[in-house]
Amino acid sequence: YSEKRQANRRRGDRRADTVKTAAPNQTLVIDDRQKLVRIGDRQVRLTPKEFKLLKLLASEPGRVFSSDEIVKDAWDSRSRASVADAQQYIHLLRKKVETDPKQPQLIITVSGFGYRLEIAGPE
Repeated sequence: YSEKRQANRRRGDRRADTVKTAAPNQTLVIDDRQKLVRIGDRQVRLTPKEFKLLKLLASEPGRVFSSDEIVKDAWDSRSRASVADAQQYIHLLRKKVETDPKQPQLIITVSGFGYRLEIAGPE
C-alpha cells in the first residue's frame, strides 16, 4: 500500500483497491463500499466470506498468508472453522476469479506455507 492509501484507510476512506495481477489484462478491482469485485472487464459475484478472503489476500499482494491466518481473519473467533474450511473457500474463490482454476494465476498456493495473491512484476 502507498502511504496515501494507508492514511485514507486510517480516516475510514473505503475507496476501491486496484491490484495489477500477473495475468495479462487481469487488473483486480475490489470496491469495498459497493462490495463489488472486477477482474479485467468482468464483474465477479462473491459471497461475503469470499469477498473477505479476497480482500485479505489483496491487502498485501505477494505476501503468503498461512491457512491459520486466513481462518483467524475470515471467521469469527467463536467459529469452529478449520484449515480445511480455509482451503475449501480458496477453492471456491478460485472457481470464480481464475480463468482456469486448475492452473491458477491469481491465487497461488505456496506449498507448505499458504496462499498469496500473485501480482505483476515491474513494468
